[in-house]
Amino acid sequence: MIDVLIPRENANDDSVLITEVKVSSGAFVEKGTPLFEFETSKATFELEAPLSGYIWNLQILSGQIAKVDSVVCTISDSPTAEPSQAYVSEKSTSVIANLTDSHLSDAARKLLESGQQPREVSKWISSASFGEIGEGANVARFLKNENDVVTDRSRSKSMPFKSLIPYSLIEVDRRKRLEISALSASSTYLNSTLGIHIKIGSRRVDSAMFGNSILDLVLYESYNLLRSLFFDLNRYYFDDNHLGEFKEVRPGYALDNGSNLTVLNVGVFSTLRELEDNIIAQITRYEEKKLLGSDLTPTTFTVTDLSSTDVDFMLPLVNGHQTFILGIVRADFGFKVYGTFDHRVTEGRRFAEFLGELRRRILLFFDEDAHRASIKLNCFACEKSLQEEKSLGNRGFIKIDDGSGTKLLCRNCFDGY
Repeated sequence: MIDVLIPRENANDDSVLITEVKVSSGAFVEKGTPLFEFETSKATFELEAPLSGYIWNLQILSGQIAKVDSVVCTISDSPTAEPSQAYVSEKSTSVIANLTDSHLSDAARKLLESGQQPREVSKWISSASFGEIGEGANVARFLKNENDVVTDRSRSKSMPFKSLIPYSLIEVDRRKRLEISALSASSTYLNSTLGIHIKIGSRRVDSAMFGNSILDLVLYESYNLLRSLFFDLNRYYFDDNHLGEFKEVRPGYALDNGSNLTVLNVGVFSTLRELEDNIIAQITRYEEKKLLGSDLTPTTFTVTDLSSTDVDFMLPLVNGHQTFILGIVRADFGFKVYGTFDHRVTEGRRFAEFLGELRRRILLFFDEDAHRASIKLNCFACEKSLQEEKSLGNRGFIKIDDGSGTKLLCRNCFDGY
């Protein structure tokens, strides 16, 4: 038997809106079956059954506001409800059925489940709808349990978060624990944002959709980097002493039709072409409002693409229990990619290395001649132009790496460097 809880997908949200309940009490579900959909302030999510079994003690309705971490149902291997669950069902089902257009507070729901009837019914039902607290028959007994405590996981000393994506626990070393403690004591914001400028020329593409975009490249190369050189970024903050390391890399990207922000899981792919095909199919389903359950499964990192707008700067917010999020905007001669990361999981230098390698890999997809023609080449030290350097009889600039990045020097500056 296992309790199914509302997960915290956004550090700033203590409650979510239940948009659709897909199961009923007593129904048998297979592992991975969609149970319900919910909205946060950032996106729409779908929660799947973590194991196979029977649904009992279903606590949510479509249109209901539910607290993060609250128990919404129980999955059991027993085909019959436990006595306490059967009692709840008999006492409260008929009442709840008549309140489908109402929002129930947690306190009101617990009073309904105890068998009490509200004195008045309106769009919002709270404990006050049942009369005085003294008439509430042990209201305190129904409110005092661990599921009524909402913990802010954006701060230190929080309760552990058990991800729906398979993970293993990594112990945090002493230095990092001290850093987490210091950050939590001095700030409520535990993230930082870094950015890179990707100057590009023309791109060779199979699909016109990506002729003026790098969304697919950012997703594809980030996916490959997390599986190889930067597997340590495919983690999330579990508690002050542990990190959860995901056993899979699941890329996600955000779509917004102007009224609803949704993060989609790109699905299974092995090549860039397969990834592009997946994105095109998902965007089509999104526009037709025919998204599949698999489109809404949890992801391990998110990419937001605003390059089709006029903005040239952004500070993306980390989505759910992830380590980082990437945001794409337009820039002169190309794009800028901004990444926000969680200091409790990684360091600024490490994330800068990730962004730098991501930039290098993306540039490999573009025509080098067009790339060279689109940017101004000058000596790093004296600003001498390439044309002027060649007029002096030299072949061109000399490329060096002084530890802080690649630079171009003319022959004169190189000799005196």
